[in-house]
Amino acid sequence: MNNLNSVLIEGILTQNPEMSNTSKGTPICQFSLSCKRFYKQDDEYQKEESIFDITVLNRLAEVCNENLKKDRGVKSCRKTKRGPDNR
Repeated sequence: MNNLNSVLIEGILTQNPEMSNTSKGTPICQFSLSCKRFYKQDDEYQKEESIFDITVLNRLAEVCNENLKKDRGVKSCRKTKRGPDNR
């Protein structure tokens, strides 16, 4: 089996992206995507929401900061990186 580590997330920006730089001057853009799922349970419609924090670097960070705004739909396809709480 191939060793896959990619994920596709499609959602709506919860706020405008935040742009900053590392100590070495590398551009960083951070934003959050809200992904909603609707389903029917016991004749009632339910809504489930997940929030994903996205970080991009370098030229892509600059492009995201220039073009992305709150409430805009976005698709993000990236390699996964485990955080400190995802052992």
